[in-house]
Amino acid sequence: MAKSRNRIGLEFEGFEDIVAQLDSLEGDVKKATEESLKVANQIVAERLTPIMEKHKQTGRTLGSIRDNYPIEWEGLTASTKVGFDFAEGGLTSIFLMYGTPTMRPVQGLKNAVYGRKTKNMIAEEQKKIFSEAIHKRMGG
Repeated sequence: MAKSRNRIGLEFEGFEDIVAQLDSLEGDVKKATEESLKVANQIVAERLTPIMEKHKQTGRTLGSIRDNYPIEWEGLTASTKVGFDFAEGGLTSIFLMYGTPTMRPVQGLKNAVYGRKTKNMIAEEQKKIFSEAIHKRMGG
């Protein structure tokens, strides 16, 4: 199984209200949740790729970026891994992201996963997915 320390979940203001509204309309909350996590996975991969293309020597770390990790459910909580697959050459990303005593971190790499812009992009897409699911259930 692929290993990645980076995980992402649903995190936007008003999430509970939107889920409650969708649930009251007997909408498929699980499907909307999974779609929104898949989008999050893709956004992180899209943000990482151009940065890593500039820093590729062998291409192994670039090739370890995944945009299709599975959604994992633990009770009512869903999550997905994001970013680099450590088992497939992504372990190097840690050194690139945080630097070493002799090497500075790669600029923008950490923000591509953890930064405010990435989080805002993900939240916006997640809101759209849930809003569309509500709109669809209301016959729109």
